[in-house]
Amino acid sequence: MTPWEWLREWEYGDLTLEQSTLEYVNRRIQEKYPGKYRVIRRSTPAQGWKPYYVIVFDSPAEETMFRLRWSS
Repeated sequence: MTPWEWLREWEYGDLTLEQSTLEYVNRRIQEKYPGKYRVIRRSTPAQGWKPYYVIVFDSPAEETMFRLRWSS
């Protein structure tokens, strides 16, 4: 499972109030997939303004290395 798949499953899971906080999500994903990034919430009209999680990297180089490490 890739980090993006893990995050999507987390997003659609049956979460408690604590589990839905960004701090909790960031801590859990960092335990499983360490790296220099953070998870943020976004929403768009295309998603019906439903919040969803996105991985944001500190630099393009960090994103490239993370994708190479965890994409398969």
